[in-house]
Amino acid sequence: MIALANLLMYSEDYRDEERGIQMLERAIKQAGSPLAMYRLARYYLDFGSRSQYHKAVALLERSLHQSEDPAVLHLLSFAVASGLGVRRNIPRAIQLMERALRHYDDPQCMRLLAKLLLLHEEGRCDAQRAVYLYEKVIRITNDAQTMNALGVVFADGAPHFPPNARRAVKWFNRAIEVGNLPSAKHNLAVILTQTHDKVMPDPSRAALLLEEVVEETGKQGAILQLAELYSNWLSVLNYPRAVTLLTRAVHEFNSYPARFSLARMLAFGEGVPAQRATALGLFERHYEKVHDIGSMLNLSEMLWSGTEELPADMERSVSLCKQLCRKTDIGNYVLASMLRYGAPTLPRNLKQAITICEREKADDDHFIMLVHAILLSEDPESNDSDISHAIELFRALSVDTPLQMWWVWLPLSLRTSSVDLPIHGNEHCITESVKRYEEVNVIAKLNLASLLVEDRSPTLQDSEEAVQLLESLIDTRIGDLAALNLGYLLWNEVGGIPQDKERARALFERATEEDNNLVGKVLLANALSEGIDEEVSDADQVAELWRSVEDANKTNAEVSRLSSMLSDQAKEIIRMHSEGQQ
Repeated sequence: MIALANLLMYSEDYRDEERGIQMLERAIKQAGSPLAMYRLARYYLDFGSRSQYHKAVALLERSLHQSEDPAVLHLLSFAVASGLGVRRNIPRAIQLMERALRHYDDPQCMRLLAKLLLLHEEGRCDAQRAVYLYEKVIRITNDAQTMNALGVVFADGAPHFPPNARRAVKWFNRAIEVGNLPSAKHNLAVILTQTHDKVMPDPSRAALLLEEVVEETGKQGAILQLAELYSNWLSVLNYPRAVTLLTRAVHEFNSYPARFSLARMLAFGEGVPAQRATALGLFERHYEKVHDIGSMLNLSEMLWSGTEELPADMERSVSLCKQLCRKTDIGNYVLASMLRYGAPTLPRNLKQAITICEREKADDDHFIMLVHAILLSEDPESNDSDISHAIELFRALSVDTPLQMWWVWLPLSLRTSSVDLPIHGNEHCITESVKRYEEVNVIAKLNLASLLVEDRSPTLQDSEEAVQLLESLIDTRIGDLAALNLGYLLWNEVGGIPQDKERARALFERATEEDNNLVGKVLLANALSEGIDEEVSDADQVAELWRSVEDANKTNAEVSRLSSMLSDQAKEIIRMHSEGQQ
């Protein structure tokens, strides 16, 4: 009868759960069968309601009065430990497993007892005995899942039981060898991306293991872990693969961490082409759900100047910034930057901005240091001492150190120069070319170079330092912007720098050809327009350069900003060429 009831309750072909339950109840009523009690209790715990959980516990207790069956003890211990049908009670669950093991060396009971002994919040943690039990189970069964569980104990440690990465690696490797367990691969990969006394990091193997886990299980945790690995470890950097993984996590799991990480990668253009409009949309969706500081900061910065596809929204940008200031000090550097320019809801106020920087300044706050240096260098009331202090701050930030981990929004982080450089903080120079995130140290160098060549009687030493700073940036992410400013200095003999038009033109061409920088095309058109009578073919190139600038832009405002950078001679050549074609 019991075998038939089991068939009816679990078989796909002959399923009739109600009849199976009736048969077990009859076996209990007529014969007091402990096996029927166990089977019915297990069914209630697997598929039943809360009221049936209580019935299951009563059935298991009744069964134990007749025989000390390890399966019954195991199931009752599980119910008591999980709070199913009875108040959660870890000490009693442990007692039940101890009872089972006094009579039987049952591996299932040993595994559960080991788990219970590790629940230290109940004050009964005994990691040493848990390890002993797991090792005993392994000797009996050679079970890969138990090897993995033992590895977790050594990886995480417990009260009075310090972690042991070397032994954790040993057991995770065993679990992989015996059972090819994805969970063991994931656990081992985590250890291999950390620093331990006796285990060297091995990100290459970690990446291979996680790739297998992703292929075998498609689990969110493995996808995120692998994306983080490809984004942060130099020896396995693979930004395109990281973007693919994060995109998958967003689409399949609606993962908030993946959405934020993906938004930052696309906004920063970190190892992949920047997609700032897409990034802005991701930040928006993340902020709607989480209201976190990170997405609030990025939204506030990017909305200030907008992107090519999305217009600026200064009112919302300022509103988000003010909310950010109420949550964290990091909002103050954004607010101080905004006060340099002013906005419809935020009047321009340099003194207030400087006050914020002086109030918040700290030797390790690179954001405030950068804004403070910019403000001191721009303030018309700054004296020689203030300018010297600004130079000191820029130099401190320019050091190539882990400061490169600090990224800022360039339109809010460029100082306005008295020299009409193509790349500086004047609003007409904030073109799409500078709407990007860059590292603090390279922005500090760009700003320092512009300060050293200003009209405050720069020395030859200052001018040479400015050239050296810009030269050092040519092979960086910001190389196109550095090339434009350096080319401008060389073309116009700024600050006593010897004129070198050939090198300047080469720099403009570099920014145009390697980075497709539209400001570079404008400056190259200006350069080509000089001496146009000698090279008639240059007139066609000037016109073609400007046509490519117009074709590449979707907004009249951007075309207008770039047009303002054209020299009078270049404008005339473009006009004549246009009329000639008509």
